[in-house]
Order: sequence, then C-alpha cells, then structure tokens
Amino acid sequence: MKDIKEVLGLPIISIQEGEEGAIIKSVIINCNNKSLEYLIVERRNDNHTVLEAIPYTAVVGVGYYAVTVDSFASVIDFSTLNLEEKQFKKYDDMLYQRIVTQIGDFVGVVLGFSFNENTGKIESILYKDDASHNKKLQRENLLTIGYRLLIVSSLDDKVETEKVSAIESVSRYVMPSDQQKAIALEDVKQPMSAVDTFLLNSLNDAMGKVLLSDIYDYEGNILLHEGTKISREPVEKVRLVDENLVYEILANI
Repeated sequence: MKDIKEVLGLPIISIQEGEEGAIIKSVIINCNNKSLEYLIVERRNDNHTVLEAIPYTAVVGVGYYAVTVDSFASVIDFSTLNLEEKQFKKYDDMLYQRIVTQIGDFVGVVLGFSFNENTGKIESILYKDDASHNKKLQRENLLTIGYRLLIVSSLDDKVETEKVSAIESVSRYVMPSDQQKAIALEDVKQPMSAVDTFLLNSLNDAMGKVLLSDIYDYEGNILLHEGTKISREPVEKVRLVDENLVYEILANI
C-alpha cells in the first residue's frame, strides 16, 4: 500500500524506451469505484510546461524511485480528456474536502489517502477531525466521494489514530497559535462551523510560505507558479477562479 504523497513528484520511466520522462504532479480519482484513474504528469517542452495524463491501467510498477510504464505511447494530452466532474476528481480537489457521516455528523477534512499500488483502489483516507487529531478511516467506511463532500458510514471504534512523523506534523499540519487565530477571526461577524474556522486558521498559517508546485485551473492553465510567496493577493486570485482551488494552495506549501 502506498501513501499518495510518496508518489507525487516521482518521475515516469518507460521500460521499452529506457528513458525517464515526466514528473507526477497529481492524480485523477474515479469517484464511482474509489480508485485512481489517471496520473497527471508535467513535462517541460521548449521551456513550456505541458500537462499530460497516463491511465493507471498502463502503470507497470510503483517504486520508491519512480513509476514505470511499458511505453510512453500510453501518455495522453491532458487537454483532450473529457471527464465528467461528478465522476472524476483531482487529488488536489479532494484535499480539505469535508467528511460527513450518513446521518449528518461532521467528521473532519481530508488530508490524503493510501492506495493499493497494484489495483489503484483507495484503501484508507487520512483526515483531521475538528479537534485537530489526525485519523484515518478504511475503504469499507467510505460510502461516497462526492463533488464537495465525502460521505462515510458511522465510524465508532473503526477509526484509528493515524501516526505521523514529528517532522511532518510540524511542517505540514501544524496549527496556528492563539494569536494567529485571533487575527484570522477578528473580522468574522457570525458563528462559524468547524470547517470554516479550520480553513481560516490554515490560510493564516500559510501566509509568508512559498508554493512547492504550480497551481492550475481546471483547463490546465497555471494560476500561480512554484515559488510564489503566499499573501492575500494570490489567495484572492485563486479564489475568484474557484473557491475549491484555495485548498490546492494549502496542499502545496
């Protein structure tokens, strides 16, 4: 089983050509069967960045150094994909998505997932609850991957606390100080949900950090470049395109 973060950033190697090609930037998830459908890869061509896709069925192996395919002939121009938005979702769009039980209780927000590298099936979801505890739920609890929500069955004792390294906890999932929280919430005039508070706190904590990778719109155009310093201006630029894309900023710092 592989954590999705172990795959992002890996190169693609063709077995037939014996060449190392594009870099994996994200994945497309099939919401119906809860599995990986495509790898989204980035290739530089004449100083231009080109987005392409590789069907997960074309993947031969997922290693620690690279992902292998039989041939680069399986690579598809990303712009030619005709994906129904209710059936397919980018990994970036799934990050920080709200998780709700079938009876309407808030569970948390998505931080990532692990998948079976042989089949591409998602096996567990890593999430943060409203008490900022990192936990995971298993595939059998996952009922629906929706456009804006993940619906799960009653969790009870089936939820396990996810152990993360101290370095990862500090660098990626650290929560802001009480002073930072006060700054983020000082202009809020109405009661906020746990999700709204979580998002504001996370954005406040992101200020001053830099992007680790480019942020794209849904047509493959670059909105923010790798290395962009996070401030109100780039966040607002992304928000005006689609509020859901703001979560991609949080996922790439």
